[in-house]
Amino acid sequence: MAISNTKTILVDLGGTFMDYECGKLNKKQCFTQLASEYHVEVAELETTIANLRQTITYDKEMTSTFKKIKELGARIFLVSNISKEDYAAFQNLWDTDFWSIFDGVFTSSALSTTGAVPHLTFFVDGRPDNVLSALSFGIKGTFDTSGLYRTLTNFIGDPIERGLAFLRQQGGKFPTSTQYGETMEENMVLLLMLEVLDDKSLVNIDVPPRYWNFFIGTHQFTTPVFPPDLDIMTLSLCIRPPDMKTIHSILDEMRDCVDEDG
Repeated sequence: MAISNTKTILVDLGGTFMDYECGKLNKKQCFTQLASEYHVEVAELETTIANLRQTITYDKEMTSTFKKIKELGARIFLVSNISKEDYAAFQNLWDTDFWSIFDGVFTSSALSTTGAVPHLTFFVDGRPDNVLSALSFGIKGTFDTSGLYRTLTNFIGDPIERGLAFLRQQGGKFPTSTQYGETMEENMVLLLMLEVLDDKSLVNIDVPPRYWNFFIGTHQFTTPVFPPDLDIMTLSLCIRPPDMKTIHSILDEMRDCVDEDG
């Protein structure tokens, strides 16, 4: 329905329409009462609502996100204060690709029916006040649907397993990026990962015969010749130590670097 055809705007903040959504009034009673309150014809009101209903669709990107989340083992419920008549209409209007996502649909907010535990439940709604109500009951939630997949997987996933899975996906390479999007390969981050995780399968690292350099391959953002530094040499001796003779000889060299300033 084009906006230019709209002649009347009805604002019903609760009252009659809320009673309709709660099931206290049926469709005929609701429309008759609204027509009387706002001095419009019942038939005109019914036609307007029917036309508006046909224009309502669902967010396909969001449903795609919910499908991925469901594959991870989560249960997904649809909760709405919609009337049973409108719910029936949307069941016919929207395809099974939408409705098959949900483990249950509730036309009134009855959380106990789902068997959901509040602190293990996540609530998604476009209105901040609705999300705030959910939070007051100990439920997690958001009204920001941008990046929803990441938000939900952060909630339901094991952070350690997800972190390790991310590291494995990198194929052993962990380039460092500058604020301008430039990347460089360096040994420091690989040695730090080995120190913390103690998993050699996560990194591809070449052990030099004696001296470690911060950079892997070509030096960037510095002089053409970049010498080994004490920081990375110390770390390498702890994480990937050579034989004891080599260790002591390197420590002797490091001692020679000490002067009165440190």
